[in-house]
Amino acid sequence: MYNTLEPYERGMKHLDKGEWQDAIDCFIETLRQDATHTEAIAKLQWVQKQQKLEDLYTQGEQHLAAKNWPGAIEAFSEVVNLDRSYKDARSKLKQAKQFRDLGALYEKGLGYLREEKWQKAINALERVQKADVGYDVSAQLEEARKRKRLEELYEEGIAHMRKEEWAKALGKLDEAYRLDPNHKDVGTKREEASEQKEQQVNLAELYGKAKGYERTQEWEEARKTYLEILKIDSTYEDVPKRVEKVGREIKLQDSGVPRRSFLAWWLRLSTEARIGLLGILITALVTICAALVASPLIIELIAGRFLTPTTSTPTATFTPTLTKTVTPTVVSSPTHTPTITPTSTPSPTAMPTNTRYPAPALVSPDEGTSFPEGQDVKLVWEWERDLAEDEFFEVRIRLKGEQEFDQMDLIKVSYQFVPASELTQAGTYEWQVAIVSLSGEEKSVSQIWSFVVR
Repeated sequence: MYNTLEPYERGMKHLDKGEWQDAIDCFIETLRQDATHTEAIAKLQWVQKQQKLEDLYTQGEQHLAAKNWPGAIEAFSEVVNLDRSYKDARSKLKQAKQFRDLGALYEKGLGYLREEKWQKAINALERVQKADVGYDVSAQLEEARKRKRLEELYEEGIAHMRKEEWAKALGKLDEAYRLDPNHKDVGTKREEASEQKEQQVNLAELYGKAKGYERTQEWEEARKTYLEILKIDSTYEDVPKRVEKVGREIKLQDSGVPRRSFLAWWLRLSTEARIGLLGILITALVTICAALVASPLIIELIAGRFLTPTTSTPTATFTPTLTKTVTPTVVSSPTHTPTITPTSTPSPTAMPTNTRYPAPALVSPDEGTSFPEGQDVKLVWEWERDLAEDEFFEVRIRLKGEQEFDQMDLIKVSYQFVPASELTQAGTYEWQVAIVSLSGEEKSVSQIWSFVVR
């Protein structure tokens, strides 16, 4: 029955089944029989278009499967140009373009890896990984992150070394060394930081030991220890000044001068302190002399002694004869207390004699701050005035529960490092700051704060 149908009717049946080539053949046969068959002409054009669309779509999918992004883009672009609504051709075209861009991004990420631009490599590969288009970038991404972290650790370690923060530097360089012992000169820098840290700890121990000798007045031992520090680091803390101070104590000890005498106190002073005190004394003497010279009383005495003319008194001899003792009558007058009215307002420049020194204001560490054992503690305070030549700060510290404070050295700056060698016992330490003179007079003292050594 099929073979008895006309070619056009057979073509329509193939068209319904999507058998494009068979339908085309039937419509061409129809047109051979009747070239003016308008319906056959229209159907032939429509079927030929459908066949081309299907062929291009199939090619596009094949290119996608082969990750041939340019081929897929070309095929799907033709499909969309012929029929924008054909199947999901537009979606496939967008996908192919995305894959092409991500492929370029993948190659760019690998290029950044080769150039050691770690952050750019991470950014590119993370975008590729997030798109999940079949690229396995986990290994490359892990390597980029590792290298970036390694570079950061190394640079941070070098920065701490420049600041002579050896413990921090060693921590960063150790971590970098574990990631890659062959990275740049991380091994050499790590050894250098380790040596410097050990030296720093050794210097701190020697410094604490020498100060202990000072407290027990073992001057020779203190000087030997300080000189040992100077051989390692000639600028460590205030060691040069301490050597000078200990030297004066040794000379004083050898001289036999009583330790509590004025001469002993004077000999203990540094050259700068002596010069400063002499300057203050000279200034005071000049001021006193100027005040005396300008005093009205002194001027009056001088005028009375040297400027008043002398009157001579005749010296006749006269011996009276007393015949009767006369008691003179004294007429008393009523007592009168004059009222004195000031003629001018008292000078505002007069200073009260009971002016009180302000106490230093403690700044840090905050009350109750905790420090690990073996760490130096920096104490900081403020004072609203400038110290006079003979005034100094004196830090006092004690373990909570003790009655007496240990007095540290007199200083001019408003901070003091308490070395770890002084904080050998865990617990709460109390501290305060006083303003004292060279003669030992306490002019003011701060409140008491505390910190914890754990």
